[in-house]
Amino acid sequence: MAHGLAERFDAIVGRGDYAAGKPAPDPFLKAAERLGVEPRLCLALEDSHNGVRSACAAGMMTVMVPDLVPPTEDIRSLCIAIAADLHGVRELLLNGGVEPVTAPRARAN
Repeated sequence: MAHGLAERFDAIVGRGDYAAGKPAPDPFLKAAERLGVEPRLCLALEDSHNGVRSACAAGMMTVMVPDLVPPTEDIRSLCIAIAADLHGVRELLLNGGVEPVTAPRARAN
């Protein structure tokens, strides 16, 4: 990863590490497996509709941080929260909107 970000993660999951891509749950299930954490205890941050579907199908708490396409009502129903940006996610965590779980961090592409 560029800029020395790889060492900030305890596990990295990328294309080729799982059978089916998003919206299948495989990328998120692989990340949880590598971390040794139950998916229901994981917080997934996603910017796309297929990513939200994937994380939700994996059974993870999902927060959408929309990129180009805003969430539909269907997508909103799959999320525990919608945040305008990563600062908003931080506020959710700090203010109890999402209960943080002390666990390793993973990135699922």
